[in-house]
Amino acid sequence: MKKIVKFFGVILLQVIGVLVLTFIASMIWQKEFTQPLQFMLLVGWTFSLGIFLVGWLALKLGWLAVPVRFPLRAAGTLFGGYLPLVAGFLLIGPLLPGSPFFGLSILAGLLGFHLPSWLK
Repeated sequence: MKKIVKFFGVILLQVIGVLVLTFIASMIWQKEFTQPLQFMLLVGWTFSLGIFLVGWLALKLGWLAVPVRFPLRAAGTLFGGYLPLVAGFLLIGPLLPGSPFFGLSILAGLLGFHLPSWLK
């Protein structure tokens, strides 16, 4: 039971980290990203970085007792964070605010980070 609470606590902190990092990036680069592709790259970067940094901290502090595998986790987080955004961009064009592809991108990034824990 304690492992499950820690696991979901880390996931909640990762989602909070994504939102905070996206908010900070949107305050820093308010006017620079006017093209949809630039915006997609920024959002994918903040999603991936927010998930990975909080997950890395959780692994270093011992909140998650799983194999570390940082390169695999980083690659999975990047791939998971960008795949839904690229798919949405190719399928429907520029992603508008409130697009479900943003939520899918966060979920896929979380899956990409935690997937190496489940592989043996």
